[in-house]
Amino acid sequence: DMGLSRALYTAWTGLATHQRALDNTGNNLANSNTVGFKSNDFLFTNLFNQVLTGSTPGDGIRAAVGATTMGAGVTTGAISPNWRAGAPESTGRNLDVAVNGQGFFLVSTPYGAALTRDGSFYLDHSIDPNRRLLCQGAGNLVQGWMAEGGIVTPGTTTTNILLPAVGDHLPGKTTGNAALSGVLPSNPTGADFNGSATRTLELAGNLAEGRNTVRASIHAPVTRTGNGVETKSGEFQEIPVEMVFSDPVVSGDGLTTSWSWTMSAVDWPNPGDPPIRIYPAADGSTVSGAVSFWNADDPDRNRAAGQIVGGELVPGSTSVETVLYPEGGGELSVSFDIGSSFRIDVSRMTSLADPPVAAGPRVWSVDGAATDSLSRAVSVFEEVVAFERVEDANGDIAMRAVRRVQERQERLHFTRTSTADNESVWSWKATPEGASGELVFNGHGDLTTWTSNGGSINFDLSDFRTLATSASVEATSQDGFVDGFLQDISIDHNGRFFGSYSNQVVELLAQLAMATTPNPSGLIGSSGTLFHASAASGDIMIGVAGDAGGSAGGLPAIGAGTLIPQHLEGSNTELAIEFTNLISIERGYQANARVISTADEMLQQLAALKR
Repeated sequence: DMGLSRALYTAWTGLATHQRALDNTGNNLANSNTVGFKSNDFLFTNLFNQVLTGSTPGDGIRAAVGATTMGAGVTTGAISPNWRAGAPESTGRNLDVAVNGQGFFLVSTPYGAALTRDGSFYLDHSIDPNRRLLCQGAGNLVQGWMAEGGIVTPGTTTTNILLPAVGDHLPGKTTGNAALSGVLPSNPTGADFNGSATRTLELAGNLAEGRNTVRASIHAPVTRTGNGVETKSGEFQEIPVEMVFSDPVVSGDGLTTSWSWTMSAVDWPNPGDPPIRIYPAADGSTVSGAVSFWNADDPDRNRAAGQIVGGELVPGSTSVETVLYPEGGGELSVSFDIGSSFRIDVSRMTSLADPPVAAGPRVWSVDGAATDSLSRAVSVFEEVVAFERVEDANGDIAMRAVRRVQERQERLHFTRTSTADNESVWSWKATPEGASGELVFNGHGDLTTWTSNGGSINFDLSDFRTLATSASVEATSQDGFVDGFLQDISIDHNGRFFGSYSNQVVELLAQLAMATTPNPSGLIGSSGTLFHASAASGDIMIGVAGDAGGSAGGLPAIGAGTLIPQHLEGSNTELAIEFTNLISIERGYQANARVISTADEMLQQLAALKR
């Protein structure tokens, strides 16, 4: 009988479809602990309807009669991912990251670009032992953009992310830019302006054959006495000095070279503010109101810049006194004491026939401050020659000269040079860098203009004011650092990778690319937790995490959301819902099996009529 056969077929479609629904529920439950898994919703739908009788129209006497149809079974309407976010779970692992939003991570696979919510990343060093590929899943390559010079520029084209290995060397960087900010007092008095004596003069560089000369400025309390009457005492001033290294003396065995040196107080072009200015200059020019001096042993009165005007500072001495004779008669005694603890540090000096850095001796650092100047120290970094012990294959020990970047203190001095009702002018200079300039403030204390000249470091002093308050000058930033080694890598909320180095430098390395599609429901599931775009999903749109205003590279905002570092997104399988579905599927399966059993009994009864 066709009716009973139809019943058997209809019930069979019910059994088959409920079996698929059971498979789907089983898969959801099996992945209840899979990172980034999205459970699938199963939809039943009628297979098709068979028309038993057609419809008849009404004729004014009888009403219209609709068609009579009968369903012919059930089938799978759709199996679609449920995009509800899974709960983020803390892992404490730096390369784990979860999405807080609708975005996906973008990975490259042998089958093209794919999307995933699984952020359990790891590093693979099979390509380059010093640069490790960022991977996901079964070797999928995570996509993003690499940093160049500490800057990432996102774009529509992505690349594999290569990260340095732990222990990777970061070469030191010499300081090129340093910024200061604060307030200079409109009445420069008080503790900040009491001055300090130079206690250490530190030298660096390479000594070679011939006479080597180093010039520097030290700070010392100066006493002036004219014709036996003390005119000024204990005022800190900047004293220009010159150190001269004699020719080397080589020991008899040829293993040791000795150098001797002397220091003198001198005057040279642009001396700043030494205790004694020599007028007139070599070109014959004069300065109004100035007093001319010359040394007693200079009968020709040769007052050209560069002549010695002070006594000799030999190693171990702490003071100098010089007697000069004015043109109008009498005498002037100028003495200064550099303090009993004054130290000349030559530990950075080298004497190499072929040095890595061929520069001659130079000032490395000098401390102290003049009485009318505000002095602030800034940590900067400079390349020097250092020595390492090297053991060769035979066990012999040798010293190797290498370049290293080391920290030193740069001291900036601020001196008010003039003041008026509507402005004040301050000069500044950096020692031993040699940069200098001027700051001009208006009557309200606002900086109107400033200049910077000389030196290899760009000092930014644009964030200054002058007010009737104590000084608050401080260094806000500088871009140098010593050598370091990578200790760890972390990810922030915007998907940026940062390397933390042993020298306290945190360097931007790369940034993750994020992706969305116009219709995520149209994505095609693949192996693992990967999804591929389809015609139904629309093309993949690339952006960055936390992109409410777009990205620095001009990418539009795609609504990918932000990231949660050191977390992974858990499966969104709801156990209560899935177990409820199991009960419903079981009842449906039982009902369809009962239909088949009943139809079978009816067929047996029909066959029995023949007997």
